[in-house]
Amino acid sequence: MLEQNTQIVRSRKRWFLSIMAGAAVLIGLDQYTKMLALEHLQYGIPVPVFEPWLSWTLVYNYGAAFSFLAQAGGMQHWLFVAIAAAAALLLPVWIRKLDQHRWLMAVALALIWSGATGNLIDRLRYRYVVDFVHVHWKDVWNYPVFNVADSAITIGAVMLIVYELFFAKKLEARLSAEQDENKPDSGIASVSPTDSNKR
Repeated sequence: MLEQNTQIVRSRKRWFLSIMAGAAVLIGLDQYTKMLALEHLQYGIPVPVFEPWLSWTLVYNYGAAFSFLAQAGGMQHWLFVAIAAAAALLLPVWIRKLDQHRWLMAVALALIWSGATGNLIDRLRYRYVVDFVHVHWKDVWNYPVFNVADSAITIGAVMLIVYELFFAKKLEARLSAEQDENKPDSGIASVSPTDSNKR
């Protein structure tokens, strides 16, 4: 029994480390693409990629993801630093407590963690976030410029909502049923009134 529990703990540890390693690779990709944007793009000048839908446009975002609150006063910098730092510290703890059955939730949280950490690095280095992905329709419609970290946060949030809406209750019910089936018998046989009278 002790050996089986040790194997379970080791398996969960490997699973956790593999998820966090994937998230760390995503942070590296985010930082690498931002470095390329800073080196090869001029601020505010679009470079067409797939016209009229996509351009690389370097901007400095002082707000949150997709330029939210970018025009607010300078105090939002420390607010977003605090929020991102809290996410960077707490999300791995949360993920560590999940098992393989809740892999969708774990991956969603890891994506959010990687995005929050990637943008936190920018805020600590530059006091702003480097954005460069510009989705638009000619000059008629423009989506807020974003980056790889923003995409990770968005995808993770959508996955988390999908998990909670469509999978969480079913999974918890199934796991609860499995636990009930695996519970050992108490070993005490019930005695019917008839048997008691016979005695």
